[in-house]
Amino acid sequence: MKCANPNCHYDNNKGNFFCYNCGYPLWKTIILAILFCVIAIAAIYFYNTQHYKVISATIQRVFPEEDVYQDGQKGIKIRIKFITNNMKNISGECCVAFCNTAPGNTALKSYNDLYTLIDGNLGVWEEFVPNYEDTEFEMELFMPYSELQKSNEGNNISLVGFKVYLWAFPPSEEPQLLADNGAVCIVSDGN
Repeated sequence: MKCANPNCHYDNNKGNFFCYNCGYPLWKTIILAILFCVIAIAAIYFYNTQHYKVISATIQRVFPEEDVYQDGQKGIKIRIKFITNNMKNISGECCVAFCNTAPGNTALKSYNDLYTLIDGNLGVWEEFVPNYEDTEFEMELFMPYSELQKSNEGNNISLVGFKVYLWAFPPSEEPQLLADNGAVCIVSDGN
């Protein structure tokens, strides 16, 4: 074992407790090595718990209100209450996608850029960034009946469905679908 005294480079291969060259206690070298290992393990643990937390969300309530006016337009206001976990300062998006009520729930196509999801289908969304690790949100998203009627044209039923999705966009990772409300909610298209 090499002496831990910076002024002595004596190599003690006999395993004694003191350096033969300078008298420095070799047990201090062992203590320093153990302390270094403990600090390294603590740093690795801290890094892993801070950078690999599982991001999650839970939709607690979805409540549609029909025949609501907003900015002079009549439509549906969808109130959504949800909780995010381990998402402090991570961008997210609450998205409502609309579909017809025929078997298969085919997505409604959008005819207006204001209400077009990334896949070209009809929907509304709102971005959010939680300020805390665990945050509760209550959002209101509005869809005008005029957009629903254009997209639902040709269907003989004046009912449409919608589903709520929560997405997270962690830095340098793929977007993650965190939650959806399960079943398709049925509402009128305003006709």
